[in-house]
Amino acid sequence: MKVNKVYRDFHLSEDEYHKHRNNLNGSHYVVSAESWCCRVLYFDGDGGVALFTNPCEIFDDDGVKMELIDCSYCDVSLEYMSEIVEILNKFKREREDD
Repeated sequence: MKVNKVYRDFHLSEDEYHKHRNNLNGSHYVVSAESWCCRVLYFDGDGGVALFTNPCEIFDDDGVKMELIDCSYCDVSLEYMSEIVEILNKFKREREDD
């Protein structure tokens, strides 16, 4: 996925995107949910960016697709990973209730 498309999809300016990406002050994420999917754009603060999407091709609603965005690694703390999983699980539960 191209960088310029990602930050536009999350209503971030190019400056905001690069500040989150390279702030060296900790992690940050932004959520975008639509009726058919939920996406979490995660920044590790040291150049790493990952996009988590539910549903995914292989596991449908029971899985997540993870893409690295213009980087070769992205570190995620267990705390943030748990928060992201909870966001995606909440989205799944809400879709099941509809």
